[in-house]
Amino acid sequence: MAMLIDGRQHRFRLYLNGTASSSTPFLKPYLLFNESYIVAIFIACLFLRQQPSYAVYMAYRSVYLDKYRGSPSQRAHFAIFIPNSTNDNPDLDKEWKSKPCMGTVIHVVGEPLRNGYTLEFKRNECSTSPDIDELVFLGTVDSTHVHDPPNPDFVRETHPRQTLEQEIATIAHPPRGQDIRAPIDGVHTKRCQEWTMECLSRLEEQRLISSGAVDIAQSHRDAPNHGIFGQSGSSKTPGSAAQ
Repeated sequence: MAMLIDGRQHRFRLYLNGTASSSTPFLKPYLLFNESYIVAIFIACLFLRQQPSYAVYMAYRSVYLDKYRGSPSQRAHFAIFIPNSTNDNPDLDKEWKSKPCMGTVIHVVGEPLRNGYTLEFKRNECSTSPDIDELVFLGTVDSTHVHDPPNPDFVRETHPRQTLEQEIATIAHPPRGQDIRAPIDGVHTKRCQEWTMECLSRLEEQRLISSGAVDIAQSHRDAPNHGIFGQSGSSKTPGSAAQ
């Protein structure tokens, strides 16, 4: 018996055969399932081990960091991109321009001085949109926690649907009235990058996304003073910006 997890293939695979034994080791899946659930599956497998072969599939969905930069002097806009179930594949981060797909963009829009930011969900956004410069694979989530649009129509809304979006909606938006001349510190000054990092941290804490997503996104952040009025700095200093 073997229990294998392949996040890039978006499948949880459980294989059994007649030679299985209770001592066969198994791999723990990305901390997305609690231990009691894994133990229950393992015990059930022992009862079935005399059968020739079985396979159990649990669907995963990819999660990507969506990056857009209007000009080299601006801070990159961060968003979370989740492909629709019919468009998801393990090589999307390499093929999203040559093989367009649709998905949901989750981000905050606005500005830090007068109005602040608002949470927005863009359903059926195409990966070839001019608002997407790069997609970076962050990890996977259980498909039951993700909302799939019922039709292909583009929709822009503020209402969170399903567990993942509802959890993201608990993260406070970057406030208005910020000092636009101050470097980003993630506390008094924050923009969409800092909000996205807080969302990913929350999802990891709740085990709603595979471990490592925060570290990947962190490596793509801009330096604290880049794109800030009156400041100068390199466009990207991996891991240097405050979370």
